Amino acid sequence: MSVLNRVYDMSHPALWRQQKACTCQIVSNHGLLTPSRYKLARSMLIHINSYPGVGKLTIGRLLADELGAKFLDNHTIYNVAFALTEFKSEAFYDAVKEVRSVAYQIVKTLPVEIPVILTNAHAQDSDWGNACWDEAVALARVTGRPHVVVILECSRKENARRITSPDRDEKRKPRDPTMFRQGEDDRLLIDRDGDRLLRLDITELSATEAAETILAWLRQDEAPTIPTIS
Repeated sequence: MSVLNRVYDMSHPALWRQQKACTCQIVSNHGLLTPSRYKLARSMLIHINSYPGVGKLTIGRLLADELGAKFLDNHTIYNVAFALTEFKSEAFYDAVKEVRSVAYQIVKTLPVEIPVILTNAHAQDSDWGNACWDEAVALARVTGRPHVVVILECSRKENARRITSPDRDEKRKPRDPTMFRQGEDDRLLIDRDGDRLLRLDITELSATEAAETILAWLRQDEAPTIPTIS
């Protein structure tokens, strides 16, 4: 199977609007490529951010399997709070902080050669989201892992189709497509403070194809340069 994908690398929204793109082509005959092929030369903290319902949990699991990484998804962090407190109450946020603190302390004890994958759904206009993001950045720094940011993009129509899947209720996942995307403009996703940055439109990709693309990008001998604006 040959998959041709557009991979976007950027460090400023203006560059995204200009759609400066690089092209990444990968070829696989039997699903994901073998883990040995994708053994990373250096460990890293891979931070996946996307709108709810895009597919980051499935993609993150595939990446973790291939890389031998520890996978800490946002649902694992939030589910205790959802189960025991009122959503968005003070107790809710306190519970999330406590669970995340325990989880991050465990990450700090892991051998540095083990990659770590986080998933989140954080927007640039959210104080809570930015505070959570800062903690993830600090985790990468204190553990000596490069902070690799992966932004998953998806069209509104496809995002709405995926997020309304009935099985999301059982997993305490949101099913409201307007959480981040209402009116004419989408809320911008946080993408800052990454040592590397990948923007990937997965509207027409399966989870396997998306994971393959990310793996190929991670293994590039030379990382694409992240543009800067002076």
